[in-house]
Amino acid sequence: MKSYSLQQFGATATQIRLVLGAGEDITMTADGEPIALVLPVHGDLDVLRKAVLRARAAVAIDAIREDAAQRGLDKLTDQEIDDIISEVRTGAG
Repeated sequence: MKSYSLQQFGATATQIRLVLGAGEDITMTADGEPIALVLPVHGDLDVLRKAVLRARAAVAIDAIREDAAQRGLDKLTDQEIDDIISEVRTGAG
């Protein structure tokens, strides 16, 4: 995977197009930090976009599950979960 700063991106658009045309991904950076992933599109753009969105959602869910496990929330019983929901709904929690 190639990496380009925003400044380089503007200056080397032709080179970037060639890199993408060769099927390589590009990471764009600003101040040395990654800010975007540029992917070549082969086939249907909507299919690729949906796949990327599904992958983002999976990463977010994994992070939520990890946080829950670290906080011990993955060990709550169904009754404890129901009690928490009831407290929140009645404003007691």
